[in-house]
Amino acid sequence: MASSGCASRFSTEDPDIQPVQEYSFDSSEPEEPKAAVKTNLREDEVEILEEDLEDWKGADKNQRKSMKNVMKARIKNLPTNSTLKGHEWEKKKKGIKNWLYNHSHACARKALVKYGRKWTARTVVMKSRRKDIAVEFDQAGIRQGSSNMIKGYQ
Repeated sequence: MASSGCASRFSTEDPDIQPVQEYSFDSSEPEEPKAAVKTNLREDEVEILEEDLEDWKGADKNQRKSMKNVMKARIKNLPTNSTLKGHEWEKKKKGIKNWLYNHSHACARKALVKYGRKWTARTVVMKSRRKDIAVEFDQAGIRQGSSNMIKGYQ
């Protein structure tokens, strides 16, 4: 009796239950590239923001507020956003603000930091002829790292 109740409850005609799709890892279909940043904005909303992005970058602080309000109004008037509740619209507004902030700045290249030493003629000779110098010290009977060797460099 219990088994007949379970069978009717999990029928394939139930609209709430969606079939599980199986994916194969060796398929030759190219996968869509995933977005680097997770956002709560849809593609059509991002397109609206991208249209006005150049004007946004060129505007000063006073003009940006009115431009952002116009963009918000255009996004809110989309048919898919007509049923948004208050808290959902607040999340959407925050996403718009973050998107504009993240995309309005051009990253400047950082200045080159030189952590290395300056090359002098002596350092070039020491690096390129290290083995020859070591052989000459051995022939003279001077151990490497001894005080006699270091005296010649001071």
